[in-house]
Amino acid sequence: MNDDERVFWFSYIENTLGLQLPAIQQRRFEVVLLECMNQLQLDSEQLLVRLQNDPAVWAKLIDQLAITETQFFRHLPSYDLVKGFLESCPESVRMWSAGCSSGEEVWSLAMLATELEKDFQIIATDLSGAALSKAQQAVYTERKIQYLTRQRQERFLEASSERAGCYRVNESLKKTVSFFQHNLTDEQGLPLRQIDLIFCQNVLIYFRGFMQRDILNRLFETLRPGGVLVLGPSEAASWKHPLAERVKHAGALAYIKKAKTVKDVA
Repeated sequence: MNDDERVFWFSYIENTLGLQLPAIQQRRFEVVLLECMNQLQLDSEQLLVRLQNDPAVWAKLIDQLAITETQFFRHLPSYDLVKGFLESCPESVRMWSAGCSSGEEVWSLAMLATELEKDFQIIATDLSGAALSKAQQAVYTERKIQYLTRQRQERFLEASSERAGCYRVNESLKKTVSFFQHNLTDEQGLPLRQIDLIFCQNVLIYFRGFMQRDILNRLFETLRPGGVLVLGPSEAASWKHPLAERVKHAGALAYIKKAKTVKDVA
């Protein structure tokens, strides 16, 4: 693939999906494109036409774009913040895992809320259909579950009858989560309102600054007053919103939504 083709494809992905691929992902995506061309026996221009007319090929390509490597309770300070927030919430809580990848984040939130005896619902979304499928299946290897305490493994997991050496999230936990394929750059968004907590980590790195701002503003609109938006510790720390107040918690980055005042409405 020559330089002009690389520039075209990276620009095409950004213009179509809003994703700005980090340098580490650009080479990986180039390999995926070349493999796709070889498999379909198409050149770069022919592949573009195929993608525009074949949703299945396009969907398969999208699934290769994002890094889906994650783990249970990946950033402990963030989950410690979530725990404190849930403890102060009413019994019923609505949460949104935005960019849920292969599901470890979703199930970590569900485990935490269950341990706190909350009545809760989680909406989980991701751009990748393949990642969502993995999250819904909720089957993980021994390497993946090593980050869970023995107590959590025994309470929330059971040996998979279909995949030797793997474990799946039990049905009682799975009933608390609804999954949807969704691109955070979609201005229409999902019809979500009055969300208590949004967990969105390791997603904004794929977007330019102005796009990050727009995404965060839309996410914030779905929160109820008093709701909290939890981000990755190094993501969009300079973002500002008239109703956003930084949550003070060591090692974590989160914003609480203030109630509107007469001044805010004016």
